[in-house]
Amino acid sequence: MRYSLFQVKFVLNLKVSGLEKLLSVDIFDTLLFRLVESPCKIFDEVGLRSKSEGLLNSTIMEQEFSMLRRSAEQDARKDQFERNGHNEVTLDQIYEFLPDFIGDKPKLQSLEVKTECEFCYLNPEILKLIKDVNRRNLPVVLTSDMYLNKEQLEDILRSNEFDLNLIKQIYVSCEHSGNKSSGALFRKLQSDFSHISSEHILHIGDKVEADFDSPRSLGFEAYHYSTMPEGLKKIYDYENICQATPQNLNSLRKLAVHTSGDANLIENQIGAGILGPVLTSFCEWILDICEAEGKDSIYPFMREAEMFVPMLENASRKRNLTVKVTPLYVSRHSTWLASIDEWNREQCENLLGKHGVTVSDVFQSVDLDFLPELEGFTDSKVKDLPSGISDLLLTHLTSDITTSAINQKIKITHSLLLSYLKENAKGFDDCVTVDLGFRGTINNYIERALAKKGVNSKITHLLAFGADSIIEEKKKCLDIRCFLASPGINQDSLKVIQRSSFPLEQIILGQTGSTKGYEVRNNRTNPLLDEASAPPSECKIKQDVLKSTLGYQNLWYSLCVTKKSILRKTVESTEERRILCGLIYRLIDMPTLEEANLLGDLNHDFNNGSTNSRKICSNDNSRLLKEIGSEERFLKVGRMHGVHWPQGVVTRSNPYFLLKRKLAQNTSDSYLQSMNDLVEIVKAKGFSKIIIYGAGEAGKALYKAAEINEVKVGCFVDRKKSLWGEYVESAQVFSLETALDEFDKIPFVIGSFEFLDQIENSIRSKAKELKLDPLIFSTRDL
Repeated sequence: MRYSLFQVKFVLNLKVSGLEKLLSVDIFDTLLFRLVESPCKIFDEVGLRSKSEGLLNSTIMEQEFSMLRRSAEQDARKDQFERNGHNEVTLDQIYEFLPDFIGDKPKLQSLEVKTECEFCYLNPEILKLIKDVNRRNLPVVLTSDMYLNKEQLEDILRSNEFDLNLIKQIYVSCEHSGNKSSGALFRKLQSDFSHISSEHILHIGDKVEADFDSPRSLGFEAYHYSTMPEGLKKIYDYENICQATPQNLNSLRKLAVHTSGDANLIENQIGAGILGPVLTSFCEWILDICEAEGKDSIYPFMREAEMFVPMLENASRKRNLTVKVTPLYVSRHSTWLASIDEWNREQCENLLGKHGVTVSDVFQSVDLDFLPELEGFTDSKVKDLPSGISDLLLTHLTSDITTSAINQKIKITHSLLLSYLKENAKGFDDCVTVDLGFRGTINNYIERALAKKGVNSKITHLLAFGADSIIEEKKKCLDIRCFLASPGINQDSLKVIQRSSFPLEQIILGQTGSTKGYEVRNNRTNPLLDEASAPPSECKIKQDVLKSTLGYQNLWYSLCVTKKSILRKTVESTEERRILCGLIYRLIDMPTLEEANLLGDLNHDFNNGSTNSRKICSNDNSRLLKEIGSEERFLKVGRMHGVHWPQGVVTRSNPYFLLKRKLAQNTSDSYLQSMNDLVEIVKAKGFSKIIIYGAGEAGKALYKAAEINEVKVGCFVDRKKSLWGEYVESAQVFSLETALDEFDKIPFVIGSFEFLDQIENSIRSKAKELKLDPLIFSTRDL
């Protein structure tokens, strides 16, 4: 039985018939998480630190230390197995296999333990469970497969403020010559607590074989604890292929999604898993500037303010900063006319030349009644008008009467805008504005409106993303700063994000309508808002995303108290900022099907606040894709036909097209890339169903490649008996004999890069006994 944590608490809640119960908890990836992607990344950090501290021989580079450390562990385990029949080793034994000239081994070893202390942190969910069990006077032990000994593990736990009085004992494989998978460590636990029957011992851990199958085989209850839902795993896989994953934050992202209420909800995976890391770092950067430069007022522009205001308020509370965060109701529509000096032919041609602008949009922009002669062209794009109609429109807009009317409206809108800013933003004196980006258009309009009144602006404008064109605003001496992308920095990623910005903008925008102007009411200047076009179901989606984004932010700050230097790398490091930018780039350029379905169904406004709206991925987009008949061509020409997110449209139609395309472009050495090539070969030979031999990481990558290529998987085969009958991905694991018996006409594809001869011989030997002659594919066929 696989328990929920609620059921775990229930099982441990009371003593049954006077019999005690015991809780056993795995340490790493259960009680303790690391701020690195994998354990061996700790060695990379040790290499960097040991080099800077002068502990390494001058002939050894920090990257070489990491490789030597990994090799030393392999050598130590091999030696241990040859001499004693098991491969459990201590850190002391590992360091004996490092070359003698490497440097001061004892100090290097101490540095490794110290680094583990700094990069580990407690999982609050499991910590709470341990405390609950301890309060019921039930014993708790920690059980770990690890080369660190009990004393070293206690140092790590203690340094992360874990109360060792909560536990009775720590069982670690390197001290007992056996691990959890073999059962040796659990048998030691049974021996020490012989008065507690096996069925009243519950073990919790993250590894299926070691923490679930093995204790169950000894009669224990077991709970497989995993913080990685399938949807988030797919997102991580896509990020790895795009080489855009913030490794120091991945465990925190998983935990934030896991504790969001429903880890399988795509809204929580986007909020806690993607927007959380990006916008938490953005808010930190904003507050850093405010603190360093003495700014006490922040004005996020509506409608993004519906996400930025609560995040900035939350962040300022966590940092104990006295900063006032006030949403500012401005938009391109509400500030553009006020920024113009006077209406003339040049201004008119600029308006008519805007991308995608319709005749209706033009009249809304200048706040004029619609011209009856143009009635049949209301929703036509200006660029598509017949020449005669286009000339009529231009003539009307530049006539003396119209010019006079628009200039009068410019004066009125300018006065109202300045009045609103004066009343709600202290006249914009020495403060900060916040916007998503990209060209700083609203910022420019506000500055121009203030300059018309002779206001010497001291505004600092902060954008999440800034295009190369921001340099033109800087040339005007505007103080515009950009976090994730700025002129000359990360523009390759930004171009993709900016071209298809609607998915990002719409998931951030709240349910408030766009600002269309201002009016004086009750002696105050108030914004006039369009009616929100989003249906209630869409508003609920955005609320869920905001809630889970704040959930990530709260976790980040709770950890920042002790891990500040590690977590703030994403704020201070240019390289880490590029990776954060890459999270959004991946979401836009290579979405999963779940992301494309959710974001593609959101409604967006046409042309900055007009009352018309439609879904980001519309039915017209889908029809156009079918008419074009080629995903590749659609991606190139879709935008010419008004498609705002061609990647989303393609993914909704062909879920793995973009993934396969990226794999073909990707030159990095990855399991998935190689396995995808292998499955394509198998499919080209006419096979639509396969058996995968090997249920490890390569086998799982092979399963994913089969899914991508629409090849069915009959089953997995693995030599480990403990896996037989279990499911890996969505396919059951069989013994070789059972697979041959059940699927005798289906080819085997070996999900491994090593021991290919042995695996193939094993398959053929067993097949020969059954008088079968299976077809076998492996990476040697590439």
